[in-house]
Order: sequence, then C-alpha cells, then structure tokens
Amino acid sequence: LQPCKSVSSFLDGRYEGESFDQEWVPSSCSSIPLDPYTWSENKCQTTITMLGDSHIRNLFTATINGFRGVRYFAEAHAGDAIKESGIVYAYEWRLYQNESAVDRLDVHLNVNQKHPDAFEPCPCGVDDVVRCLRVGFIWAPSFREQAFQMHYVTEWDSDLVIVEPGNAYERNTAVWPKWLVILDELMKENKHLHLGIVAWPWNIENVVKERTSILTNWTGPEASHSTRKSFWLHKSGLYDGESTKQGQT
Repeated sequence: LQPCKSVSSFLDGRYEGESFDQEWVPSSCSSIPLDPYTWSENKCQTTITMLGDSHIRNLFTATINGFRGVRYFAEAHAGDAIKESGIVYAYEWRLYQNESAVDRLDVHLNVNQKHPDAFEPCPCGVDDVVRCLRVGFIWAPSFREQAFQMHYVTEWDSDLVIVEPGNAYERNTAVWPKWLVILDELMKENKHLHLGIVAWPWNIENVVKERTSILTNWTGPEASHSTRKSFWLHKSGLYDGESTKQGQT
C-alpha cells in the first residue's frame, strides 16, 4: 500500500491486535515506517522539532523508542521546578558508509538561563558520515513560552515542526494571534519547513470549539502555506470520546 497522504486517509482504519497491544491500521494506505532509515533517506540532515507539554514529550519519547526498535517503554514526569527552568531533549542518529549506525540522547536542563548546544550540523562526507536524523523536544506548554522558544526551529534548520496549541495550559485563550504570526513567518522564511499542530481536547471545554475552528481555517486549503500545514484534533481520530487515560491513544 502507498503511504497515507492525508489525516483523513490515515484515520480511515481500525485497531488490530490483542486488547493489551493494539495498533492502528489504515484501510487504504500505510503509515510511514517508524525507522530512521526511512525518515532520513531524502537528504544529508533531517531535523524534527517538537514543542509542547507532556503530550508532545510523550510523542517525542515514543518516536525515539520507535526509531530504536523499542516497543514497550515508560517515562516519568519531570518536577515542576525543573520544567519551569527549561528542558531540551536532543536525539541524534548517524549512518556511516559501512552501514553502521550510532545514536545518542541528551537532556539539557536550565535552558531558560543557559543556551544548550543541542545539535551540531551533520558532518556529511566527513569521517564517513552519510546522513543524520535529529529530533528535538522543547518543554514549552503555553503559547507565549512556545513563541519564546521558536528560535530553535531556525537554529536547528528544522524540516518538520510539531507543536500543540496550548492544550490545557491555555484554558481561556482559544489561540494567541501572535503565535500564528510567528509560525507563518517561520514557514515563509523556510520553504521546506512543514508544520503539524496536534491538539488534545481535555480540560478545555470552554475554548475547544473556537480553537478547532480557528486552526482548521488557518491550516485549510485557502490558508497561506496550506500544503505544508496540518492540524489534528486528537479527539477526531483515535479517541473514543470516553477514555480519560492520556496514554490510551
């Protein structure tokens, strides 16, 4: 099957497998294999940048474990003091000419006060390095915190940005207009940058409809850079409307 080209085609599917270990399988297309060879095959250096709260950090952790071939894993929340001082996770995978590969995961703390040296440019052609895949996560749960940390998107020469629209940290603001302006400016400056906005509906009942409407229009076919934008309200897909478990989907 061909890889899924849209969220709607991906969501047209079903769960398969045992109840304790189910996997979502699209009906008419295939999900992209979660392996570093596939995700880095088009260029020397590929960078994915994620910003958000624990939902996006869980996505980062799942992505890294998927690249490493780890099926089952667990992680714990960092303490409030550590999160407030700023955290950056930096994962890098390198492939060499002899087909060997190495990877590493670094955690940088107190980044609000001390700028981390999270990544260096991929040294393709040097020391037999063929290509690099880099994935970074920045703890930034609110619109303003994300705006403050968006410089990493440019510094890391990002190809894909995955961000959440505040989620439960923004219970009274549907969308901060300046947040949208900053994202549009990044996409205008970087013609190869793609953007994925992933939203969760928990504990934002008073703004979820307005937020969904704004982001649906902002990423729709009439929007600027629409071919490089996507928006996914998690409830519309792999969420049964009843489960209260964050990890369920």
